[in-house]
Amino acid sequence: MRPNSPSFQLLLVIALGLASCAGQNWEQVREQDTPAVYRRFLAEHPRSPHAAEASERIAVLQLEREPTAEALARFQKEHPASDATADLTRRVEARLFDAARAEATPAGYDRFLASFPDDEFAARARGNAEYLRAGGFAGRPDALAAFVQQHPTSDYTTESQRTLAALDARSNARLGAVALRIEIAAGVGDADRLRKLFAERAREAYAAAGIPLVDGAATAALTIRHEERAASAHDEQDGLLAKPGVVAETIVSLQRSGDAQPIWTERFRVRIPDADLRAGGSALFAHSAAPYWERFFVPIASWPTQVARRTAWSAGSGLAGVAADVGRAIALSPDGSFRELDLSDPAAPRVVADYKRPAGMSRFTGVYRAGSRVVLFGEDGLEVVAREGAVYRRVFALDRGAAGAVVGVEEVDGRLLAAGTRGLVRTPLDGGPVERLFDRPLRGMARSGDTLLVLDEQWLYAGSARDPRPSSFAKAAEIGRGMAARGVRVGGRLAVVFGATGIACFEVSSGGPARALARPKAGTLGNVSGVSVVGGSVFVIGDRGLQVWDPQRGRIVDAIDVKGRAALDAAGGHVVAIGGERLEVVDVTPWIARSAPAAPAR
Repeated sequence: MRPNSPSFQLLLVIALGLASCAGQNWEQVREQDTPAVYRRFLAEHPRSPHAAEASERIAVLQLEREPTAEALARFQKEHPASDATADLTRRVEARLFDAARAEATPAGYDRFLASFPDDEFAARARGNAEYLRAGGFAGRPDALAAFVQQHPTSDYTTESQRTLAALDARSNARLGAVALRIEIAAGVGDADRLRKLFAERAREAYAAAGIPLVDGAATAALTIRHEERAASAHDEQDGLLAKPGVVAETIVSLQRSGDAQPIWTERFRVRIPDADLRAGGSALFAHSAAPYWERFFVPIASWPTQVARRTAWSAGSGLAGVAADVGRAIALSPDGSFRELDLSDPAAPRVVADYKRPAGMSRFTGVYRAGSRVVLFGEDGLEVVAREGAVYRRVFALDRGAAGAVVGVEEVDGRLLAAGTRGLVRTPLDGGPVERLFDRPLRGMARSGDTLLVLDEQWLYAGSARDPRPSSFAKAAEIGRGMAARGVRVGGRLAVVFGATGIACFEVSSGGPARALARPKAGTLGNVSGVSVVGGSVFVIGDRGLQVWDPQRGRIVDAIDVKGRAALDAAGGHVVAIGGERLEVVDVTPWIARSAPAAPAR
């Protein structure tokens, strides 16, 4: 066909028109910028000069939606000269690093480092993996100090520095003697008698802890302030309609000289009706004031323990249980919903997963982590949910008829042991046949290596965790019904049974009876709601906050003023307490450290 022929000219016009249409379509496609639009463009214009760019944009958008190391490698192979490679690499790296942080396991960081051994987040990932692999260096301050120096960019370095500072404070800011100050407001009856009684309570508590309490000057002061005022039946401050009477209020505070923040502050309040008051006497000596004296206590601390407490996190609604691990915690709501928190910096907890349980009547009070599984348990049985990415899905459930009211669970060799009112049952972790192993109603269970401890209302039994038949269990210690036992916790060879009236500590072994250790008198620790055993120390949570009990010396060592006082779990060198809507983290390294670091980090 000749270039000047009419037919050639017609084809040229058509080709130019098609090219013009293709260019216009490409501008519209770029504005919409979706894989579907690009595919349609390629189908309509396979020979367009924009075809290669359209194919690349499809790959870019897919990679942005599913940023995996495999997809990035495929993109780099198919589009080796792409200008988007550097940006995509950064995106994928950041996304996979966030996924490793959410998983918070050494294996997760190792997988990340296998794909990105030398990029932006590599040093941070190596530090995180080392911290987790070492269990947070719990009780090893020298190793922790070395970690801080070697891994300054790790997510755990800031908290490690706080830990070293707390160790420094315990060594160099000890209170020594504490001055006792008792202030009774003018007009309160029986002032001398009250002053004497408060002083007796304080001196008894501090003598038991081995801390001198003096009348003169000291590095810290224990102050007890008491006042009483008339209250009408419509007293708004009291918040209740009641008969006219007197409101008695005592504030107990412990503060180190020069510190802006008190170590501890506690408020005790009671309302006594006029009919129960003695003329000219204090409301605290009325018969109906007995609950006040049951609650009243004097906090013990030998150093500024508030530096070990981190900022509280609010769940926005009530919490029922907690399960913790190094740098991680699960905060359980009563309906079985929970949030998983990253505690690499416990002063700023970060929600990394949120499980919303379908609405129902079941209620849960406990939570347990078994790898990627989370077990919820309580009076209505148990449920198991599994994590898939950042989402949890329900795997199976055992109702009250199958498992009873469950008080404790343990995972052993891929199977789940559940203790409760139906005894001890076992089932595969992903569901299956239920074996009944122990028919006696149980109040607690804990595992120490290959030894399983189970607790009924009177006895602690020890048996095989891997073969928990009744014949493998023997009585390890008698607890006694008076304690109203409701749980057992272990750490190494130390087992602690706790009940509403206190605790009982034992040294246990793989076989034979347990050796009883020092046991506090009833009332010494107040009402106990939970216990954790870390590094040979016993951390007790209850209505007196968090108390540290030394089972060898048989005394309270220190106390930390936490407001979450309902449940407790250990997380490496930290414990996590809950109560109401609050979750609080306390660094317990100052009490479990085997030695001081060579030089505190500054």
